[in-house]
Amino acid sequence: LYDEPAPHLAPVINRKMNNKIITSNIEEALEELVNIKNELESNSLSEVNFQIKLQHVYHHLNIAWNVRNVKTKHYREMSDDDFKNWSSYPKDLEFEDE
Repeated sequence: LYDEPAPHLAPVINRKMNNKIITSNIEEALEELVNIKNELESNSLSEVNFQIKLQHVYHHLNIAWNVRNVKTKHYREMSDDDFKNWSSYPKDLEFEDE
């Protein structure tokens, strides 16, 4: 999809996926999904908490995709704008209509 990063992104973009950051965020999402499943099975999950927990899952999935090529140093030092942008639904992850 991307041959060369935009020049202004060159200092923060890896050409290779940052598996460490991706894995960390996928693990967080999986942990929350297991919590949701357990609470559903025990009938102890309210709709409000279900929404909050799913938002947490999506937050980590969005970050996993959006930071896949970001260098670890930039991730550790993310700005508020980075956090907001990386937490948002990916603009470059499209699904085909069926």
